[in-house]
Parts: sequence; C-alpha cells; structure tokens
Amino acid sequence: MAENAIALKVLNRALSSRRILEDYNAMLDEIADRLSKGHSVSTIRKDVQARTTELPFLLEVAASRLRVKDKFTRWERVWLDRYSSQYSTPEIVGKYRAGLISEGRLVDIGCGSGMQAVMFAERREVTGIENNPIRSRMAKLNAGVYEVSMEVIGKDFHEVTREKLGKRTNVFSDPVRTPRAVKDPALLNPSPEELMHLYGDIAEQFIFDLPPRTDPMELGWDGTYEYMSVQNVHSRLTFYSSSERRIRKRCVLLPSGRTFDDSRAGKEISRNLGIPTFVLLPDESIVRSGLLGMIDEIDQAWEVYRDKRRLVLGCGKPLHGFPGDIFEVEDSIPEQALDDWIKRSGYRIIPRFEIDPDRFYDRFPNEGGNAARYAFKAGDTILIARKREIA
Repeated sequence: MAENAIALKVLNRALSSRRILEDYNAMLDEIADRLSKGHSVSTIRKDVQARTTELPFLLEVAASRLRVKDKFTRWERVWLDRYSSQYSTPEIVGKYRAGLISEGRLVDIGCGSGMQAVMFAERREVTGIENNPIRSRMAKLNAGVYEVSMEVIGKDFHEVTREKLGKRTNVFSDPVRTPRAVKDPALLNPSPEELMHLYGDIAEQFIFDLPPRTDPMELGWDGTYEYMSVQNVHSRLTFYSSSERRIRKRCVLLPSGRTFDDSRAGKEISRNLGIPTFVLLPDESIVRSGLLGMIDEIDQAWEVYRDKRRLVLGCGKPLHGFPGDIFEVEDSIPEQALDDWIKRSGYRIIPRFEIDPDRFYDRFPNEGGNAARYAFKAGDTILIARKREIA
C-alpha cells in the first residue's frame, strides 16, 4: 500500500541520520502541540511545513505520542503507530518484568514497536524479531530513544535459524491481539504452543503475554500464571514456564509491587452478613486470579454483591492495607426508592452494579453537585457510599 511505502520512507530516513531524526522530531512536536490544542487536521495540513505525502503518517505518530503520555517517560520521542500506542507494554510493566526474569539473553518474538524489548535491553542482551517492516524500524528507533543496545531482526521468526536464537535463551512473546484470539488463545500469532514446540529444547524459559481474560485451566501449561494490575485495573496475564518457587498463580499490583501467590492456603470469605459499614472493591487482578483469600484480615469481610464485572465486599471496619478501593457507607435505602433519593440528594451518583445500558443515563445523569457518591447493591438494598482516599 502507498501509505506503508511512505511510512517506510520516513522511518528509513529517520534511521539514516541523527540530523534528519531531529528534524522529524521537531515536526512531530509541532504537530502534537497543535493536536493537543484542538487544531483540526485540515488546519495542520495548511500550517505544518511537511512533505504532503508524509503528513498522514506523521499525524499518526504524533497522535500516538499524545496517547501514551501516561505510559512512557520518554513519550515525546517514541515512535508508535495507532495499534502500538494501544497495545504496547507500559513502561511500569516492562521495567517490573525485566527485573523479574532470570539473568541471561532474551529473544522477543513478535516484538512489535519494541517497547517491552527496550525495557529488557536495559538489563540484558536482547534480540527482537518482528516481521512487520514498519514496526521493526520503529523498534530500532525506540531503542535509540531509551539509549539501549538491541538487535532487531526484520523477519518472520520461521526464517530465523535456531542457531541465531542460541541455547539457554529466555523466549518472550506478546502475540498480536485480534478479536478472535482474545476469545481463543489457540489463534494467537505467534502461537505460544508452536514456539514451545519449536524451541523447547533450547529455551531457558518461555514468557508469554496472554489475553487478560484467558482461563489458565483451559491451557494446562506447566508453569506460573501471573495476574498483573496497574492502579487496581487488570492489565496483564503472563505465563512463565519456570518459577523459582513453583507457584501456580501469582498476582502483582503496580505501582506498589505487592504480590500474592498460592504458596499457602487462603482464607474463606463469608456471605450475606448484613449491611456493612464499609464497602470494598478488591483489585481486579486479585479477583481474577482467585487469590482473594490471601489478603490479610479478609476473613473479616463478606460478599455483598457479584456480577460479571465486579465483586463487592463489605466489612465493619476498613481492612489494613486492603488492595483496592474502600468506601464508607452513608445511607441505605430500598432499591425502589433510589430514583427519588437521587432527585432529592443533589449528588452525582456513580452506580457500581449491573444496570440496563439503555436506562443508565436516565437514572444516573452526569449533572448534579460537585460531590459524587457511589451506589452499591446488597440484596434489595442500595448502599450510598463515599470513596475514602488513601493517604
């Protein structure tokens, strides 16, 4: 496609000379500044002094930089396309994982624009393999952004010899996330099972990112499954084929770095013990990993509500160091009285229970006072609570 040819031309030019790279970055800075100020694309086309044929690609890169401001400390210089800006491993995750993997060489198969590979390369020798010519060149540029030495091979991994990978190498892969593969891990590309078959005799260990909602029981691979959250939101499910402690499931919470695992038996959680004084929303990864029983004092809480998206707990006092959000109950009303209560209160109400999407904005308009309150279900009762800020 003509668009790909233009993108390759820009990337090749940027790789050929530091001066040309700086010129492109200056142009991208100007475009990003205008985009952030709400300028239209047509206005930018008129004002930015760029080759007309290159501008669409530069617009995509500039928009991608703005999209990852919260993901990378050097966001103003990274080279990403739209897909990469959405799915690249965030820096906080990449650095954590780079420190977790055992020492030694690493091969990243299907490295994309290279952001996870770059974080690995801060600690060890890394080879990235990427058959998409645009992303393989972006990976080379991003290695320069983070000032790391990293080999990038622009080929399909089937074309790379086993000798090139070397023996006792860590093999990492974060497969492309197509809609079908999200529902069926067997459709991931590259296929983790194929990689294990091809390199099982030479790999030190395999590390695979999986669709976050994958059920490990359906895979049956021998190793550790790590559930990771960032700011209480489930972000990654990663498989490690070897583990120092032979832990089957582990949960890590970022940015705190707290971990939970199944190396011991967990505590039981009670049900339906009445109206709570406090409501707890556990970190999403802890719920998905099934490690909720590993939380200290969790036996003092009980299940208040559960649906497909969330689990709500209640307790009589805040649990010390609870990983998740804590809410203090201010009122409890019958469910049928909620609409009238909202009209009288003047609060902006944020529901935390399953609701018909067609009725959502009718029942819970955005208008209201500046103060927000959260609504939880406990049987036929609605709990009105305010969020407690953790110091």
